[in-house]
Parts: sequence; C-alpha cells; structure tokens
Amino acid sequence: MVSPAPAKQPVHQEMTPGSFANHLAAFSPLPNATRSVAQSPAYFSKKSPAAAIALQHHFTGGSSNSGGALGFDSPSAAALGIHLHLPGLDGITSSNVRGDEDERRRRIESILDMLRTRPGRVSEESVERLAKRTGLEYLWEGPAGGPRMLSIAGSGVLIDIDFKLGAVSKVGISFLKSPEAPTVPAPRAAAILLRELQPPPGVSAINATLTPFAGHLERLARLDKLSSPGLNCFEAIAGVHASLARVNEWEKRKLRESRGGDDDEQIEREVLCKRSGRPVMHARRRVGLSLEYWMQRRLVAPKEHRRDDVVGATSSNRGGATVAENSTADEESVLWAAVIECEHSPAGIYPSVRVSEDWVSAPVEKVPEQSDMFQVTEGPVIDWLEPSPTLLSESGADAMAVDSGAGSIGKLPD
Repeated sequence: MVSPAPAKQPVHQEMTPGSFANHLAAFSPLPNATRSVAQSPAYFSKKSPAAAIALQHHFTGGSSNSGGALGFDSPSAAALGIHLHLPGLDGITSSNVRGDEDERRRRIESILDMLRTRPGRVSEESVERLAKRTGLEYLWEGPAGGPRMLSIAGSGVLIDIDFKLGAVSKVGISFLKSPEAPTVPAPRAAAILLRELQPPPGVSAINATLTPFAGHLERLARLDKLSSPGLNCFEAIAGVHASLARVNEWEKRKLRESRGGDDDEQIEREVLCKRSGRPVMHARRRVGLSLEYWMQRRLVAPKEHRRDDVVGATSSNRGGATVAENSTADEESVLWAAVIECEHSPAGIYPSVRVSEDWVSAPVEKVPEQSDMFQVTEGPVIDWLEPSPTLLSESGADAMAVDSGAGSIGKLPD
C-alpha cells in the first residue's frame, strides 16, 4: 500500500514592492490592464495617482465606499510611499475660494453693466429706458395699449415719437432758439430719426434694433447738457452752418462765372474737393452739422448725367436745389466729412463757443487793402471774421455778446 506523499508546506515569502506590483497586476480588476509591471519601486511614484487608485481597487474590491479603503493620507499609503499630487490644487484654502467667488461676482456685475448700456430692440419700454439713461425729460400722452406719444425734451430740443400697435409711426423734432421764440421744426432730422426707428425693408419689426437712434439721442442730449441759460449750443452750431453755407454759395458763383460752360454737378464737386467743402445739416443719416470735403471717384459722371447725354437732355433743370439734398449720385458715392459739434473745454485753453452767424462778412470776399504792399494773393480771398465772445453773466441771467475789454462783465462759457 502506497502511503500518500506528505503535502508540501506553503512557503511564505516576504512581499516586496516589486512582487506586490506583480501580484496586483495579475489580479487587476481592469479588463485591459497590462500584465507587465516594472520590477522597480519607482512604479509607485509619489506623483502618480494611478498607483493609488489601483491600490484602492485592490484592497476594497473596486468599491469606493468600503470601510477598509486605502486613503491617501492613511498610514498604509504613507508606508507604501504614495502621496497624491494634482497640479493646480496646491495651496487651496477657504480664503482662495472666497476670492474666486468675489471675482465671479465682479465678472457677473460687469456683464450686467454692459447689458444695461445696450439699447435693445425698438419698443415703448426701450425708448423710455433710453430717454431716462440720457438724462432727458420724458412724458407719455395717450392710454396704454393704444396709440400714444412719447415726448422727450431738454432745454433746447423736443422730440415727439408716435407709437401705434407697439411700432413707431411718426417722429417730430424741433429746436428752441431762444426762450421767447417758438421752436423751429427740423423735418429732415425727423426723417432721419424715423428711419432709424423703423425696420429696414425685408426685416421683421422684432429685429429692429435701437442702436442707431441711441447714437443720435446721446449726441443731442450731450449738446443739451452743455447748454445753459443764455447759451444754446444748437443755435451756435446753426450759426456756423449759416456762415459756411454763404462761403459755399460764393465759391460756386465765382467758379461758375470763371468757367461758364460747366454744369452744376461738376462745379459742386470741384468746390467740395478743392475749395472750402460743402456744409450739410441733417444729411446722410446723421443729425447735426457736417462739412464734406472729399468724394471718391469725383471725376466719374453720375448715372443721371450719362443717361441725359444719351437722350440729348441737359442737367439744367435742377431747380436751384443743392446736389447734396436731391442727387442720388451723391447718395451712392463715398464721401468724407468732418462733424462739427460742441465739447466741454476750459475757457482758458481753447476759444469758447460763440453764438453768431458772423463768422464771415456779408459779401464774403475780402477787399484788399492798398496799404498792405506785402500781401500777395492769387484771386479773391474769403473775409473771415472774429465774432464777439458770448459771455455768461455771473448771476445766471441771459448771456450777452459784447466786445471783450476792461469794462466787460460776465465770464466765458466752458
């Protein structure tokens, strides 16, 4: 009878980090885990969270809620040399978290402030909010939900906007020259504002933005705020326009006398580009005064003239109206213009604003003086003038335009 061979006693070998790594890789719960593990203690890098996760899966059986989980701050993890290190998480404290919250709050407030400056879409509420933001007075007339009118007023300007079914149907604007005189309507400016408040052809009314109208209203409000009792900035700009218009008409008349055969279109363009320019008020979708001084492709004849040349017609039937107002050729051209407005500035640095139409003499042309033998000129010279300064009285009464001198009273406006 053969006696069974004695069973071999299991040999308990001391587990080293390398052998423990082989043991862990052989029974890895991950299906695609690799079987080749480096036999070096460097496998458990102090900066490798993967090794710590693998150890946690091994001791907890893959359960993250097990009570015997190997924590990264436990003595077992410290014995194995495992330490968690994630970039960007060093030095996180409660004060840093609080600072992040403050920064997030500041960003949200900056976004809200930016949204408040956006005028939004054209509606009754948006126009009222825009008038309130510019600092102008506003008043509603008419029942809510029906046809009603919004009046936006300042010390020198009045804008009436009629709403019908939530859309703008009519706009009127008028300027006040003096407290005693009635307001002066500006139909061309009203047409520009109405165009900006209505959607373009082919665009739904819900997509009509209030941004173009907001630009006009902000400029009008700035000029109105610069005005004071006795000083009307709108009247001052109108005086400059009157003087520049006289110069423009004089230059066209002189050029027409010297040329003779040129038509009005060619003379208009030459004065625009080679002389003192062309002043326009409330033109080219801009409310206010502009001085046009250059035109792209000015030597190319407009379409109207080319068509008239073919049929043998002439262009003399323009009715005396300015080309800037009635010519479709200019509307299709690219022009450069300088905007003339009033801005705040200390009176001691720059000359103050003056309410006057006498920036040029009545005949426009300057008469040469015989005593001035050193003056050499070619052709006529424009007789520019220096208007009397507009002074504001110290008591806040109406301003007075008087000659400056030792006996003058009042102060120059800023």
